[in-house]
Amino acid sequence: MARADTHGAQQESIAQATAMLQAFFSAPNSFVVQTAEQKVPARTAPAENVQTVPAPLLGAIQYYAGGGADRSILIPFRRPDGDAPVVWYACAHDELAMRALSAELGAFVGPSYADFERMDLAVDTADQVVVPILKKAGLRHLRFLSIRKAYDAQVIKQWEMYWDLIARRPKRAVAQPRNFAQLRADFDRALIAKNEVDAMSTMAALREQHGLSLENRAFLEIRLAAALGRWSAITGHRLLSRLVQLRVPPETFGDIQEALYEVHLRMDEQATNASHLLQSYRDDVMPIIAPLQGRGGASRRPAVRKMQLLHELVQGTPSAAMCLDLLNEVSSSSFGAAGPDIQSRVKSLQPRSGFKEAEHEMSLARYEQAYLLLWPLNDNAEVLGALLRCACELGDAVRATAVSQRVLQSPAGVSVQNGEYLPLLRDVQKLAAPVLEVESWQGRLSEPASDTGSGKGVVERWRETVRSLDAREALKEHGFAAAMAQQIEELVIEYPLSFEVLYPLWFEWVIERCPPDSRFASVYAALIEALFARDRFGDSDLELMRQSAMHLVHAGPTPAQYKTLIDRLVSVFETARSPSGVGWGLEVADGLAVAPCRDVESRTRWLSLMVQAGIEFQARLRAPQRLLLEMLASEAGVVLPASAVTPSEHKVDEGVLLRRRILLYSLDVQAVQRAALILRQMFPNANVESNVDEVCTPRLKSASGSADWIVFVAAVATHQAFFCIKGALRQDAKLLQVEGTGTTRIVDRVVKETAGFASAASSDTVSSR
Repeated sequence: MARADTHGAQQESIAQATAMLQAFFSAPNSFVVQTAEQKVPARTAPAENVQTVPAPLLGAIQYYAGGGADRSILIPFRRPDGDAPVVWYACAHDELAMRALSAELGAFVGPSYADFERMDLAVDTADQVVVPILKKAGLRHLRFLSIRKAYDAQVIKQWEMYWDLIARRPKRAVAQPRNFAQLRADFDRALIAKNEVDAMSTMAALREQHGLSLENRAFLEIRLAAALGRWSAITGHRLLSRLVQLRVPPETFGDIQEALYEVHLRMDEQATNASHLLQSYRDDVMPIIAPLQGRGGASRRPAVRKMQLLHELVQGTPSAAMCLDLLNEVSSSSFGAAGPDIQSRVKSLQPRSGFKEAEHEMSLARYEQAYLLLWPLNDNAEVLGALLRCACELGDAVRATAVSQRVLQSPAGVSVQNGEYLPLLRDVQKLAAPVLEVESWQGRLSEPASDTGSGKGVVERWRETVRSLDAREALKEHGFAAAMAQQIEELVIEYPLSFEVLYPLWFEWVIERCPPDSRFASVYAALIEALFARDRFGDSDLELMRQSAMHLVHAGPTPAQYKTLIDRLVSVFETARSPSGVGWGLEVADGLAVAPCRDVESRTRWLSLMVQAGIEFQARLRAPQRLLLEMLASEAGVVLPASAVTPSEHKVDEGVLLRRRILLYSLDVQAVQRAALILRQMFPNANVESNVDEVCTPRLKSASGSADWIVFVAAVATHQAFFCIKGALRQDAKLLQVEGTGTTRIVDRVVKETAGFASAASSDTVSSR
């Protein structure tokens, strides 16, 4: 029966492939497939208008027609009339294969022969015919044009080379995530690398392999938007009104509240009178967030606690205990200029506390307030029962642990354990989290290790720890950094499932959310070694390794640590040697060039390797990468051969940006300054400025108000700067968001916008004619 099912599926694949090819190679496509046996399809057009598909493409097409679903195909489309160009469609069967195909074509066809972003009338016309056919066949596609008509032959030659290599590559088992937790870890890893493409691909894999519900898909979309700082995408999410009615995960709870605070309240912190802040909360936020209030115990992010404090202050009778506890947790300085007024309002509250007041708060479903009133009271069955109910309703693992321990240790707890509160006690004990009540940070590190992966509760608590507590707090405990480095090494070898889940969280904690610190040097090195041990170097992994390396070199390593780092980076590059790998290596070299150097020979070795690789792959490098290579070589006194210097054909039309003022904003000072130098070289008639102010300064306001394009690197920016830029942005200006970090990504974003601008200008010129 299984064999019959397999045969039936194979026949269905062949029938689907045949139908697709017949539809694709029909009029108005002038191309036909012709072999010794058959010609598909029969054509009625005059013979002179029919073109035969080049022989190097037939191998992939015939493989697909025979039901092969594990390789890609390249098929051409061209209208028979006029001098229409050939539009090439590279197709794959799923998102993961499409992602690999895009990277490989970028290496084999690349910017030297093909343009993957160009849009014109021929492309639009082809898409109208082709895209429905490909979608019906379940194919993903990547469309491109040759830079010049004469390069069509070169595209065919490069594809022949690529297909030959694919055919020779031995079949091997591909290491793929096997469960939801590992895919979610890949998603987290892509987010901390600010790699939106990888994150979207992983989301697609989660949907296909695990059939996510609508709510779970919304949770991932919100996490993606939060990681990229797109707060307005969260506040405007189509399912937000539905999600706030649910008991959402702590991570999503924190993301939603943080987005509402950033969009609606952050600007009001600039006023010294907190009335504006409270009024904005009452009018703009409270109607949205009201269903979620009372469930904030599961998240301890500063934005969540601040929202809870504002929510309490706008009540008719605010709880003094609640307000004081929250203010002590977040501090008045976190409210900016409005902080002193907030502090005075909290101090002016003097309501009485006691069991009756706690009962009243519980009747209003205000369990946070009730908990704070109950905790100082003496133990008895009623007080302990009420505490159990509050802990259960709040869903806070930390408080659940504290309450359950209090019940078990109190003499009055005997009646609770044997009476009507027993079911409630059991629910609270299930919720309790002993891991967060251990006496040391090292205890928190060692708890998750297991051969089945970290438990869901542990992962959620680490996510909230990462986004609530500064990693430098853990350094107050002697030996923590060494213990963390050792734990990372043990996880990657002995407990790979735990490693996959916890690695992106710890990376975010010590690198993305913490500046370089010499005490963490061993942890940075361990993070690099862990990635190397995985022996998988995708774009996200390389970006994480680059960020770890930059933290290490800025943390003041010893000469031995510096040399070891360069040795490891060289090993990584030799493994991932490719045009895209050269781009990564140039970014590393750029960072090393401006960081303190502890071993000149090692840094020179890396730069020499990049120059050699840049010359080797010179035809595959993008213009920004070539210019960065030239800059680094010039600084090092290395003379590049003439063939490696950026030719004029790789430079963008200087006239496009003749009247454009470009402002680059990023807290990565060296990257933004070097990006400005490269852009001035590419566009000598443009006015390119940079800014690295962390707060809203008059200089930043003025530069934002006068700029035509503002290039904003959200991965290394502050909320204050973002809202300052957004507030000063003119209606006719553009805010260009950069994915990830680094010099070339900033330049690429400008070049991409320039290409669209040039295309639009060209279309306008054609229309006017």
